[in-house]
Amino acid sequence: MSANYSSNETTTNDCSPLFSSDLKCDVILGFRRAVGIISILCCIFIITVIILFKKYKFFPQRLILYLSVSALFQAIGYVMGDYHVARNAREGQASFEGFCIFQGYWVLFFDWVSLLWVCCITFNVFLTAVFSRTGERFEKFFFIVVFAISLTISFIPFIKSTYGPAGLWCWIRSTDNGEPYSPGIAMQFSVFYVPFWISCIVLLCMIATAYAFVRKNRHRYEGHDRSNDIQMKLWQEEIRPLMFFPLIYIAILIFPSINRLRYAFGYEAEDAPENFFFWFMHSVTLTLHGTVYALVFGCDRQTMWRMKWTEIKGAMMQWRMKPKVTEYSIGIKKTREASVYQTSSYRTKEDSI
Repeated sequence: MSANYSSNETTTNDCSPLFSSDLKCDVILGFRRAVGIISILCCIFIITVIILFKKYKFFPQRLILYLSVSALFQAIGYVMGDYHVARNAREGQASFEGFCIFQGYWVLFFDWVSLLWVCCITFNVFLTAVFSRTGERFEKFFFIVVFAISLTISFIPFIKSTYGPAGLWCWIRSTDNGEPYSPGIAMQFSVFYVPFWISCIVLLCMIATAYAFVRKNRHRYEGHDRSNDIQMKLWQEEIRPLMFFPLIYIAILIFPSINRLRYAFGYEAEDAPENFFFWFMHSVTLTLHGTVYALVFGCDRQTMWRMKWTEIKGAMMQWRMKPKVTEYSIGIKKTREASVYQTSSYRTKEDSI
């Protein structure tokens, strides 16, 4: 069934059956757009810092870089267009229909890219904490899995022509001529929300296991041996901050999940007072990815220390200079635990800049 976004009547309110007035739509979409722009700027900040200070040489930082790039494109999708735009203008319907489908595909694709990078980050945390191994050797495999799965799933809605209006913006269609569209609602849950909830359970179990393992074995790495001290420091500075990214991603999608469930089970009466609250929280929290990622990233002690003009200027000068390769031996015996981060020499060199 193909999408039909307009009717022959020009009296249809673009926000119906959600709200009786476009004013509420304008408020929600205005906040959504503003938060989305802030998220774009925050993602650019993370990407710039990682590249400027060459933190990408460190595998956990590359994972944060990949997640930030996907969050950047997510935010672009959130602000690129709104559903309630002059849809009754008959001459503009065809172009809007195509753009709405494009926006829906874009958003779903990068929703999945972000979710899968969060899974990769969690897997790396679990692997490092429990098995004292880094996931760096799986980096190319991560890329293949992330983009293969995202491309495959984002093409599924084309089979049933379910991309289109999903409330106040374009995603997988939940309405048809103002009425709930069951095939689209089922598609929303089957291609995103149900896999997301299953992923949440797995991610939380892995994070809890990694955290419990580190806490249980913490005494082994305090003051006994220099290699153990370095291992504990790396866990504290690199693994613990990474644990927040999966938790943030899960928390951000709580309200969108609740709102979609409300609509699917018919709890969303026309112009009900609670509609505004749930759609507002849905819109704002969904566009918070980049902003919250930047807050977590900026709270890292090393990142805060580098946010000085002298450090920024020095890093810019390093980029202009030809690289001078110098090897440093830090004299660490490669035990099962201490060998997990062979990039510790990179940290030593970088700190001397």
